[in-house]
Amino acid sequence: MHTAILSFLAVLFLNTVSGCEQFARFDMPSLFKQGDVMIGGIFPLFNKEIRSIYTFEREPPGVKCAGFDLRAFRWTQVMIFAIEEINKESTLLPNITLGYRILNSCASPTNTLRAALTLASGPEEIKSTSTCPPAISALIAESGSSQSLAVAGTLGPFQVPIVSYFSTCACLSDRAKYPTFFRTIPSDYFQAKALAALVKRFGWQWIGAIQSDNDYGRNGILAFTEEVKKLGVCIAFVGTILRTHTMDKILDVVEMIKQSTVKVILAFIPEGDFYPLMKEVVKQNITGIQWIASEAWITAPRPSTPEIYKAFGGALGFVVQKMAIPNLKPFLTGISPHADPSGAFVRNFWEIMVGCRSVLPGEHTATEATNEMCTGNETLLYSQDMFFNVTQLRVSYNVYKAVYAIAHALHQLVFCQPAHQPAEKPLRPCLNISEIQTKQVTAHLQKVHFRNQFGDNVLFDENGDPPASYDIINWQLRDGQVQHVSLGHFASAANGDYKLSVREKEIVWRTGKMVPSSVCSNVCPVGTRKAQIKGKSTCCFDCIPCADGTIANSTGAADCTPCPREYWSSERKDACIPKTVEFLTYHEPMGIAITAEMPDLNCTYRPPPVKCNGFDPRAFRWAQTMRLAVEEINQSPELLPNYTLGYKIFDSCAYPLTGQRAALAVLNGLSEDDSPICSGASPLLAVIGESGSAQSIVVSRILQPFGIPMISYFSSCACLSDRRKYPTFFRVIPNDDYQVKAIAQLLVRFNWTWVGLLRGDHEYGRFAVQGLMRELQGTKVCVAYQEMIPLLYNHQAALEIMQVMRSSSAKVVVVFSAEGEMTPFLRDYMTQNITGIQWVASEAWVTASVFTGSEYYPYLGGTIGFGIRKGQISRLGDYLQTVNPEKYPDNVLVQELWEALYGCSPSPPSGSKMTPCSGLESLLEQHSAYMNTSSPRVAYNVYKAVYAIAHSLHNLLICQPQNGPFGNNSCAQEDNIHPWQLQHYLQEVAFNIGGEEVDFDLKGDSIPYYDIINWQRGTEGKIEFVNVGLFDGTRPAGEKLLIQENRIIWAGHRSEASCSHCVFTFIRCQLLKFCRLRWRCRCLYAVPAVFRGPGRLSVVGSLSAALTVYFVTMAKLAMRQTQ
Repeated sequence: MHTAILSFLAVLFLNTVSGCEQFARFDMPSLFKQGDVMIGGIFPLFNKEIRSIYTFEREPPGVKCAGFDLRAFRWTQVMIFAIEEINKESTLLPNITLGYRILNSCASPTNTLRAALTLASGPEEIKSTSTCPPAISALIAESGSSQSLAVAGTLGPFQVPIVSYFSTCACLSDRAKYPTFFRTIPSDYFQAKALAALVKRFGWQWIGAIQSDNDYGRNGILAFTEEVKKLGVCIAFVGTILRTHTMDKILDVVEMIKQSTVKVILAFIPEGDFYPLMKEVVKQNITGIQWIASEAWITAPRPSTPEIYKAFGGALGFVVQKMAIPNLKPFLTGISPHADPSGAFVRNFWEIMVGCRSVLPGEHTATEATNEMCTGNETLLYSQDMFFNVTQLRVSYNVYKAVYAIAHALHQLVFCQPAHQPAEKPLRPCLNISEIQTKQVTAHLQKVHFRNQFGDNVLFDENGDPPASYDIINWQLRDGQVQHVSLGHFASAANGDYKLSVREKEIVWRTGKMVPSSVCSNVCPVGTRKAQIKGKSTCCFDCIPCADGTIANSTGAADCTPCPREYWSSERKDACIPKTVEFLTYHEPMGIAITAEMPDLNCTYRPPPVKCNGFDPRAFRWAQTMRLAVEEINQSPELLPNYTLGYKIFDSCAYPLTGQRAALAVLNGLSEDDSPICSGASPLLAVIGESGSAQSIVVSRILQPFGIPMISYFSSCACLSDRRKYPTFFRVIPNDDYQVKAIAQLLVRFNWTWVGLLRGDHEYGRFAVQGLMRELQGTKVCVAYQEMIPLLYNHQAALEIMQVMRSSSAKVVVVFSAEGEMTPFLRDYMTQNITGIQWVASEAWVTASVFTGSEYYPYLGGTIGFGIRKGQISRLGDYLQTVNPEKYPDNVLVQELWEALYGCSPSPPSGSKMTPCSGLESLLEQHSAYMNTSSPRVAYNVYKAVYAIAHSLHNLLICQPQNGPFGNNSCAQEDNIHPWQLQHYLQEVAFNIGGEEVDFDLKGDSIPYYDIINWQRGTEGKIEFVNVGLFDGTRPAGEKLLIQENRIIWAGHRSEASCSHCVFTFIRCQLLKFCRLRWRCRCLYAVPAVFRGPGRLSVVGSLSAALTVYFVTMAKLAMRQTQ
């Protein structure tokens, strides 16, 4: 039974479709050959998508790509070669012909999604009498991890197996999210370990990092950072670039390199993204850096030139094993536009290779062609281009293995036995190939284990990953050419161990023959200890002489060791020597101090385990608010006369994958549980949802290719304002950029200069903390620590966070987290008896009713934060009372509501321990999160979202012919409205509801208003949310924050704001002639100096177990007959 609460979709039903008809078609050229079983392929044949600006005045234009990639084209040809090789072979798939359809991804996640949907959709139209055959039985895709995430997330729910040849992000090993994803290249989990082992081997302690601004780079650097932190290695900086970045951003990273003292830099980035930076590094003559490479660029041919070698020579990195594939070279040299006139991409290849433009019979020749026309006598047989060098294939070999893995899975499925197993009689199929289902192929692909003709074992572990094995590559210049010289090996074992072997003497370093050194501070000599420099990394320190009575008899000591009671430290502080005995009288101050006693500090306490309830009555109320708004609009004679809004409700379970399935189901016009790939035309016009930013990101990406607008009522992550990534996303909650501005101004307003930060493990928390850190730059506010609360709650991790809070002198804690993870955390927090903290809450939990109990006040009373502005929905209370099990006997969610409110079941199943309800329960008598309609906030956002869609439809329908916003001044057709046309009006909508103006800016964001909420003691000691001010983002700077300070109750039930400062004093020791830094915290309003400390950052990976709702709004416009 699902424990999360509703999401809903309102769709416009315009006509009835009898058969399978695609909702939209993408014009995508392909390499195609029909077969009994089809295998799809997606490759980045062009390495850059030319972005278009959507005006929503006409149907969005098609995709344009640039930068034909010869390396990727060879991957496609290897796939075709392997398929043809299998078709000719008599034992692997006898009497079965494999076919293929290969599309271009443009190295773009969005275009990859288009390609995946195209491959999965099958034939463009299928009659109603026909069954929907699977378009492909398996898919080989993609090279980039971001692209593979898009494909795996979309096709995974439909059990389509995907085998990647070059996507290494460790995130793709998550079987809960990507159950059908496999790959023939090791996960970056192992590459991170290999890179860390290399760093450890050569003693590098202070290194820089450069990542690509995508899933591959970010996850790769994150995994590497976690590994090297265990070794005490520090990351000096992390630069971020992408091939589409402007030159200004590239120059910023170059400047970062020049300003740093590091001598070793790791570049975890694909070659296409890294190459612009490489050219700039060479241009500015930045030498003396030892580069460490990820597998994505260390053997790439484009940068492997003598020119790039000037700055990057001696680079070290890891690559997958190489292989020479027999008979491949003749196949490649046989490629010609004359041999295959209709072959997509072949002419692009030919123009680059031969330098002339082929003209086919009957084709018109354009006068503006840049290349001369081919004569028809050109040949590739004697070409010396690297394209035809098949002796060191790495990624191509991965493609080859992927094809054979799929073929072996099909063999096991069709013939019910492994391939190449000796058979006593001829092979006979045990399954008709027309009955092959993708989930069966996935199941058999998981079981694949065979030794190929090169002696390599091909298999996948439980996460779909192959065994990890890498060669170590060193860039060397030989005979004027850059050579990728293999100098070692890294391999992992099943027990988690690994072995790194390197031939160090053969390595050519950037700095010569000596291993380069990279440290921030040199090792401290004997007699001294390391002293952390505030505001810098732990690898950067001063060496301070040991105090009297302590010694350090080894280099690099972190602390000085006290001498025994009868000993004293030597002059060099490197040895303990016997003391000279001196006698004291009792009446002297020193004698009194020696006899003093210390309190017992060894008390411990273990809190009881936390139990959580997953059903959220408040979220169920949001769903009912949606229904109420739709009914109000349908009853109004003014807003949409002669039209009726309809809706469909889906449960997202607070999980991105479930929300994604709901969106795909609605696109197909079916229920969530029975959505096939090929189905009826979608009537979807708009979506309302999601509550969580992570879920909204997934759903928005699914809807984007179809131009379907989406309005969120509770997703506030600033990342969603990126119109390039989310062009159809809107929201009626302010962007978090405004919330962090408000919180930053609050901290400055009350002179809190020493604060702690807590965040949730999701985009909402991550982007909010990043935004706050930017806002605090240039202020006196310093961050004492930064911790992350796991979404999948971990009691031990929570206790570690609380220990940081307890030991810190910061008395103000800012929290960007959701109610779901805060609930168990705060329950554990109360058991630790930590008091005196002034909490600053984000809008995601500042008005959560679960925290109103009287038991919370001693620990959370005085909390202040910014909440969504409340509104009034006059009929909501009466409407909510109409929901009961008697009226909706078959609705599971209504039954769960009753169980949550009354602790009884309306109709308990046999064997249930739940008490049956009496039937006398009344919502009028039950004060709960469900019935509390006194100050709706999120529910009011849902209400506004529905009305925003209704007003947009109203404006669309009153459009006057010849005066419309679309092509030729046309209007939308009332009986054929497209989602992108509704989006145009949604961008322009402006209306007033309850005295509040509702509209959207160019990024889809709403007007930034927040109520300032203060948690005060109410009746019976319970917490009440009191409005003590307003943040108005539309006002001039300095006037946005309006606070009634005299109404605020602070932590500890005080009437004055808490102090949170960290003050330092220097104690000069004249004897030893050095300064010792001693910290203490006290209330001080004139701070002489402020130090910025890096704090402590805990990273705990987790999955979401929080509860949210997902609303998808659909508009059903059913014409009423008017006489």
